[in-house]
Amino acid sequence: MANETTTDARTELLLDGLQKILVDLNKVRTRDAETMMLIGSLADRLCNKAGKTSWPEVKAGLGDDERQSLIDTFSREIEDSGNKGEIKSAYAMQALATSLVGDKMTDERVTRGIALLDDFITAARGFFQRNKPAVN
Repeated sequence: MANETTTDARTELLLDGLQKILVDLNKVRTRDAETMMLIGSLADRLCNKAGKTSWPEVKAGLGDDERQSLIDTFSREIEDSGNKGEIKSAYAMQALATSLVGDKMTDERVTRGIALLDDFITAARGFFQRNKPAVN
């Protein structure tokens, strides 16, 4: 029973954070090109590094250890960015980290929310690819 309660509490905590991220990202989509570019560039870099064509493919290709390592890296970098006042960068990493964490949850509400988040990350990557500066 205690393990079930812990799982329920984790699910509710994730749902609360996920809901806030989705509401914020809805605003970002139309009002904050910088954050769109940051999320998109991060997703693009991870897709290219993994040799995958989409963020969901990157996630699907991660083993449990790789997934946890990436979540741990995001956690450290989110804290570092926050300490440096790089809030938008921390937010971009939080969006991708939430997507990774949520994939392992079985609650249908989380699954639907993560699908929406992944759609946004995919759109942000497309925005980045269309608008990134040309390399000479």
